[in-house]
Amino acid sequence: MRSCAAATQRLAKVVGLRRSFETNFFAPLALTQAVVRKMVEQKRRGKVVFVSSIGGLIAVPYGGPYATTKHALEALAGSMKAELTPFGIQIQLINPGGYFTGFNETEAESATHWMDDSKNYIKSDVVQSFFKQILGVPENMLDPQRMADAMVSIVPSETGLFRNVVPKETEDLARSVQRDLWDAKIDLPATDRKS
Repeated sequence: MRSCAAATQRLAKVVGLRRSFETNFFAPLALTQAVVRKMVEQKRRGKVVFVSSIGGLIAVPYGGPYATTKHALEALAGSMKAELTPFGIQIQLINPGGYFTGFNETEAESATHWMDDSKNYIKSDVVQSFFKQILGVPENMLDPQRMADAMVSIVPSETGLFRNVVPKETEDLARSVQRDLWDAKIDLPATDRKS
């Protein structure tokens, strides 16, 4: 019975991740396919703007499920950029940082809903403590009007960058984290290696 309950718990997590993929990846994909199809048929030039997230560029501990969906959206946008350019269709990404909208707070609160401390090796209080710590810093409590103003500028513009991380401090963080990952090494101690 215990293994059945554990399997149900793992299934619930996968089901939740699939729901997140439906919202954050498949829904934008379906909408974009419908719009792009019409644009190509009508030989209309233009652009498609995907709203991703800083989570599409870097992942934080315990934020993997959300980041996974946004990384997928980033890959889709990169592929579409190459595929649609010959049709005069440009692709742009907007990657908001940590704005104080309630979204990040909800994600933090729901991060432990699936967890069972009697079965998980990472305990829910550790996860909650981590989110409380990162959400309590000014860099993750930005005024959402700042992002809205940036979007009002980026979306209608006929020129601009493929990737637009707002604010600049978040872009700098993403570039730093990605650069560090290129040089990151692993080194299992010799005593832990199995022969």
